Amino acid sequence: MTAVPDAAKRQGGFLLVEILVALSVVAVMAALMTSFLGQLAAVSRLEHRIAARTELDAAAAYLQRTFAGIKMAPLLDNEPETNFVFEGLPQELRFAAVTRRGFYSLALRDFRIFVDRSTGKTRLLHSLTPRRLVNGEPIAPNPPTLILQDIDSVAFEYADEVGGYSNQWKVDGLLPAAVKVTLFRTVGGTEISASAIARIL
Repeated sequence: MTAVPDAAKRQGGFLLVEILVALSVVAVMAALMTSFLGQLAAVSRLEHRIAARTELDAAAAYLQRTFAGIKMAPLLDNEPETNFVFEGLPQELRFAAVTRRGFYSLALRDFRIFVDRSTGKTRLLHSLTPRRLVNGEPIAPNPPTLILQDIDSVAFEYADEVGGYSNQWKVDGLLPAAVKVTLFRTVGGTEISASAIARIL
């Protein structure tokens, strides 16, 4: 009877030790991949939050610049005995402000900034109306333009001369001392907000 060498015996299969080593390597790699994917998901969530915060900050800065241009001009739909120059509600406001028209000229426009939910999503829009008459009639407002979309809510607040804020303003012949806007959006279960305050001179 011929003896079979040990090397020939081992060619027929794996030893238990080799299988355990292979399983250990696979387990370590799986743990590393799970950790990597978890970190990747966290980075992705952080990127979404940063992008949302940047967008909210940009919209708040735009509104701040717009509010800083508010002028003491009567609203176009005033009653004969009134001289309202500003109307502010919790989610809408109307005023006259100077805005750029083209590269080299400025013009006084009537602004309406408001929250719209007609599409099922909360959007912040604004419309501008030229302050001039055509054939004795006011010009129709321009179609609304999008400022910000996919937001949870918007809050406007109006400061009086002593610094107290309220969510409404309509005082005959008087502008608020400042306007504060706060924008809210939820990203990945976390609420993000941005706010800005514009002093009105």
